[in-house]
Amino acid sequence: MEEGFYHENPSIAVSKIFPPNLYYKPWNLAKPQSYYATILEITNSVKFKHFKLHSDRTEPAYSTYIIHKVIYPKDWGQP
Repeated sequence: MEEGFYHENPSIAVSKIFPPNLYYKPWNLAKPQSYYATILEITNSVKFKHFKLHSDRTEPAYSTYIIHKVIYPKDWGQP
């Protein structure tokens, strides 16, 4: 965790980063980022492209993405 954002309760640490009226916070921090990225790709909301510096590495050095679809709170009946 970056300096200045640490707290033993991850939800409090995350609340310093995300705006107060954010509609989605991943409360289950045990799920990896790839879990949420897969949901975005399956729903055709986002297309990710991962770049590796070395072919023997499993983790990408960096990634890019294209947003295809944005869902607003009103689209699922939220104020």
